[in-house]
Amino acid sequence: MKIKLIRSEADYWEALSRYAEIFDARPGTEEKKESEMLEILIEQYEDEILFKKNSGNSEIKILRMELRGYRQHDLCKIFG
Repeated sequence: MKIKLIRSEADYWEALSRYAEIFDARPGTEEKKESEMLEILIEQYEDEILFKKNSGNSEIKILRMELRGYRQHDLCKIFG
């Protein structure tokens, strides 16, 4: 397991690619631990860097929603 901070967009896409490979890892495995750590780093990068730069872009917001597994009706439950 080689985890590093996401400091650039290239690092971000590399992390997303690896996360997609190991997303369905079995609980208790090293790959599951790696996927959980990557998820935290990816979310941090998205929140602090990527989406802050593009906060007015609705397509980015939709992508973010999809990456986190939300659909429009899920948000309707939250916001009414």
